[in-house]
Amino acid sequence: MRRKMVLFAVGGTGYSMLEILYRGRTHWTMAVLGGLCLMLLASIVRRRPHWPLWKLSAAGAAAVTLAELAAGLLVNRILGWGVWDYSAQPLNLWGQICPRFSIYWLCLSYAACGVMRRFGGAERKKRRDFDAHAVPPGEAVEVGAGGGEQGGARGDAVQKLPLREGERKVIGLEPLRAALFQNRDRAGDGSL
Repeated sequence: MRRKMVLFAVGGTGYSMLEILYRGRTHWTMAVLGGLCLMLLASIVRRRPHWPLWKLSAAGAAAVTLAELAAGLLVNRILGWGVWDYSAQPLNLWGQICPRFSIYWLCLSYAACGVMRRFGGAERKKRRDFDAHAVPPGEAVEVGAGGGEQGGARGDAVQKLPLREGERKVIGLEPLRAALFQNRDRAGDGSL
């Protein structure tokens, strides 16, 4: 909860300051939108740690642009507050979003995602721990229904299959499998 509050505060303050530098003014709704957008970017980085930075940035820019469209339709069209108007920009959509500002969001997303990935802390450690327990692509993995070193009581075959590119198999799950299927192996009838 504290992390989300910090992200919201940093995003709201940071975006408000950028808007004051760019336009000379801001609106409180932009602080709310900036905070929500930084939380959204953090969620993308956390859920897709394996994506390259360019892909995270593109997803972030798309998410921020959609958030800007939703906020614009609410505060500018429905409530009529006139916080911004991109009608003079080429290729604008209802005066709420345009390619020029989507490129700005791409650049900001690149910077924000890069910083969050670099200083992500727990997420980075979890990803590193997962990778340490994974078999790299291209190496062989034993598969089969064998219940022991000799291939099981029923003579099940254990074979080595290479992993395809991009596939990962976490090793160390054999004790769990043995515990789950221990009753079935004792009964010999396939029931748990």
